[in-house]
Amino acid sequence: PIGGGLRITSSSVFQHLGKRHSTVQNYPSTELKSLDILNFRVGIATDRVALNLFASNLLNDVKAVWINANATSQFINSAGLLDSDPISTAVNRPRAFGVSLDISY
Repeated sequence: PIGGGLRITSSSVFQHLGKRHSTVQNYPSTELKSLDILNFRVGIATDRVALNLFASNLLNDVKAVWINANATSQFINSAGLLDSDPISTAVNRPRAFGVSLDISY
């Protein structure tokens, strides 16, 4: 508590995702690299209102988080492994900063 019914709040979260595949077939073309995400929030709050500053993905680690492969065009790659052409990719959100206001009623 800092007086007047106010208190300082904060949180931080670190997430690490190791190498993985985004398809159940584990095609080499759908291997996802490891990803590290750090989020932080600090603010002031009362029992009913909270005002926070936040930063998400502070490390700005932007990589593919999902790769969709075309299972109808499978082939054997140069390493002798079954593979498929990627047809779409999604990436995580880059570094972002903001303000949030939460009201409880």
